[in-house]
Amino acid sequence: MPRHAPELECSIEDRASLVAVAQSRTVEARAVERARIILACLEGKEIQQVARELRVSVPSVSKWRQRFALWGLRGLRDQSRPGKPVRYDTAFRNRVLALLEETPPPGMSHWDGPAVAEKLNAAFMPSGGFCVARESICSGGAVGA
Repeated sequence: MPRHAPELECSIEDRASLVAVAQSRTVEARAVERARIILACLEGKEIQQVARELRVSVPSVSKWRQRFALWGLRGLRDQSRPGKPVRYDTAFRNRVLALLEETPPPGMSHWDGPAVAEKLNAAFMPSGGFCVARESICSGGAVGA
């Protein structure tokens, strides 16, 4: 006798959000897939049937079904992963961006990595430099040119 997963419960608002994500053409594909998995499970379909219809693995259906049952829509988001620690905080980024709006030092047409580092009393490594995102403002050459 096969085991049956318990039925999922979902509010009307959550279901409407799932439908909107499942039908979206601009949301990430993985979010759309997760929404479709949950909507199929909410229709009462078995895990194997959902996996077959959506062409995903049975463990994937089980995983997203379980996370939705525990945490609702929040459970469908990616969990944070360990990674490289942040090297420069937001305050430093904002200082660099503010500096780039100023005129460069005399004799320079634009800011470069060493000049920014010197002005901010920051370390600058010619091989690695530092990188701050603002339409890809990365040192190593000209910054904000």
